[in-house]
Amino acid sequence: MDLTPDQAAIAVERNDCPKCEAPAGSACRTCGGKTATKYHTARFKRPRHRCQR
Repeated sequence: MDLTPDQAAIAVERNDCPKCEAPAGSACRTCGGKTATKYHTARFKRPRHRCQR
């Protein structure tokens, strides 16, 4: 599945960033508080779901 840049950004920004603590819906931030040029890798990882039995 190919995503446009806007669709990819929306998909990544659905989750908070564990590294810079950017909230869902916001781009990652640098240490100085500016918008980062790239998303942090940890933001791409999907949370694991436990199997419900």
